[in-house]
Formats: sequence, C-alpha cells, structure tokens
Amino acid sequence: MAEIEKQWIYIAGLFDGEGYLGLQKKETWINVRCSLSNSDEDEIAWLEAVLNKKRIKAKRTWLIQFTNMEDALRFVKNMYPYLIGKKKKANLFIEYVESRLSHKYSAYTQRELEIFNEFQSLPKKGKQA
Repeated sequence: MAEIEKQWIYIAGLFDGEGYLGLQKKETWINVRCSLSNSDEDEIAWLEAVLNKKRIKAKRTWLIQFTNMEDALRFVKNMYPYLIGKKKKANLFIEYVESRLSHKYSAYTQRELEIFNEFQSLPKKGKQA
C-alpha cells in the first residue's frame, strides 16, 4: 500500500470522527464547507503539512477548513473510498458540488435543491449509512 493511500485512510478515520461536512443555506445561495478539528497540535500540524492547508485556531482546538468548492471537492473525493460513517453525506456532497461547478453562476437545478434537502435530512452526527 502506498504511503499516500495510508495517509488518506488515516485522514478519513479522523474525518469520520471529528469532521464536518456541510451545505449551508445563506439567504439565496448555498455554501459548501468541510472541516476537521482536533485538539492535538502535532496531529493538526501533520494534517496541515499533508493537506497543504493552513490551520485556524478555534477556542481550544485547531481547525483545517475548506470553503472553496474545488478544494472541498478534491479533499472529500480523496478520502471518500475510506469513509464509513459519513459516506452517504460525502456522496451527496460530491454530487452537489460537481453539479454546481458545471454551472456556477446559474440558478440552482431541481436536482441540486433535492440534494440539499436530502443532505439536511441526514443525522448531524453518527452513522448515516
């Protein structure tokens, strides 16, 4: 097994336990966000290096966050094969973001709104499969 694959397996495990995947409605648009928080500074420093993403200090924890659609999509797709608890949510997230990227500045499609509603109906925590 390649080192990069081992890293993504580990990141997916962290994400299943400590990650957040969101589609958030703000007035007339929908924001995407995925983040991973951890209070272990060494672990977050490792994530920062592996993901080439700066951490954010949040109270007593550190946060790695993706709000750009392209970056969020790449992050979720890389760990998707190894997710367990958040796999269904990740699948909807990927479908939504790929659709939006195909026509960024157009109105939401019926399918995108369906994905958003289905995404919102999933449990916020715990197994979703």
